[in-house]
Amino acid sequence: MSHRPNINLGRADRLMTWNPTMNIYKVNRFNLLTDMPSFKYSRTNNENRFDIIESLLDRNLIHVVENIFDRIDTESIIYSLVLVCKLWRDFLTFNYLKKWAEKNLQSNSSLKELARKERWSRYLLIDDKDDSDGSEIDEDNQDMYRKICSRIHQLQEIWRYREPKLRRLNCESFVLSCRLMGDKELLTGLNSGILQLWNMDWNAKVKEAVIHDKGIKCLDVSEKYIVSGSYDCTAKLFRRSDWAYLRVITVHTDSIWDLCIHQGKMLITAGLDGTIGIFNINPETEDVSVIKILQDHNDLVSAIDYNGEFLVSGYEDARILIRNFSMSCEDFGIIGRLEGHTGGITGLEINTADNTTFASSSYDGTVRLWSLRSDKNQNYPCLKVLTDPEHFVRCLKFHGNILTSGDFGGFVHCWNVEVGSSNVTIKNHRKFAAHKSHIVCIQFTAQKLVTGSRDKTVLIQDFWGKLLETEQIRRKKE
Repeated sequence: MSHRPNINLGRADRLMTWNPTMNIYKVNRFNLLTDMPSFKYSRTNNENRFDIIESLLDRNLIHVVENIFDRIDTESIIYSLVLVCKLWRDFLTFNYLKKWAEKNLQSNSSLKELARKERWSRYLLIDDKDDSDGSEIDEDNQDMYRKICSRIHQLQEIWRYREPKLRRLNCESFVLSCRLMGDKELLTGLNSGILQLWNMDWNAKVKEAVIHDKGIKCLDVSEKYIVSGSYDCTAKLFRRSDWAYLRVITVHTDSIWDLCIHQGKMLITAGLDGTIGIFNINPETEDVSVIKILQDHNDLVSAIDYNGEFLVSGYEDARILIRNFSMSCEDFGIIGRLEGHTGGITGLEINTADNTTFASSSYDGTVRLWSLRSDKNQNYPCLKVLTDPEHFVRCLKFHGNILTSGDFGGFVHCWNVEVGSSNVTIKNHRKFAAHKSHIVCIQFTAQKLVTGSRDKTVLIQDFWGKLLETEQIRRKKE
């Protein structure tokens, strides 16, 4: 019998089809072969022709085909291999490229923000739950996945090799801190105690207010709050929507050097008085209460970060401590004491994309990557030492596979990293001349890199703007 009827297993992508060549039924996991009525194998009459991809797909060996394409560079797949034949095009656009785009979004939360802005969520699974609006790409619009992947790939290439679109904001005083609020808004804290809100699309100052008597050394934001720390030894909590002043924290006796707010409910401050303050924010009453004040290292606390499980703190004597808040032990939850830097710690950043690694910067001119997974000796190993900066490193930002730092020479260093279980591979490194004086704060998303400096300016390096500008020029030429 040369042909037998299809057997529906209850789902559109689970259809048993008869394979006359192999004389068996097979479950077709490549839904394009059955979901699209117009799809047919474009077999040739040439007996000498042999297509290994077609042969593997015909045998339902989807994972083997995916492994083959995994070994080919993305640019070749997007721009060349999709043109080989209809089978290759349909498999790549509807199956492989879709998965490739979703994998990139899962590993980079700032790409997720871009995906929502561009409405890619109509076609891609962005979060762990499917937040698409139910739209499907039909055969007439099948280039959508290819276009999405092309934009992601181009954006990555601009980060790695090309010059971004530059914009500079001029401030009245030294810029000590900055914090991105989405893709359009930027907060800056000045040495004069002024907090400023900028619209980056307009390059315009939207709002400003004097909130401290001295310089605003650090800033953080949540969905509901803005929190600031100052040389005047206080931290202040404001409502994000209207900048309404809510609470002032006065437990420190010296400058607050760093702080972070976690999920809008917990605030942690670090001071040059050697203390770490841990506070609870009541979301209903907006009261702030002390959970704990830590002072157990007898040195200045210069940097902290917290991800809900681990609190990492850096000190002027170059040491780093790791605490686990889920533990209760005599030394207040200290589970790791890390050494390696030879100068004071200037920045710490847990990679919230995986919560298994964090980065540190130091006055010794290096950036280090550490594991948050202890080894068999209960040590937390240093995975990589980056020595590319030629000056003291003053600040850093680490998320996903992008690590950035700013140094005293006014340079930005950007590394594309691949973190393994026991090592780190540097896939790309770039150095930007950004400021005339040392860089004291740095932020980035998938679209923009923002730095603030003591030269009284903020530099916005717009990678997405460069991509759109390039596309516009190409369309005009066409």
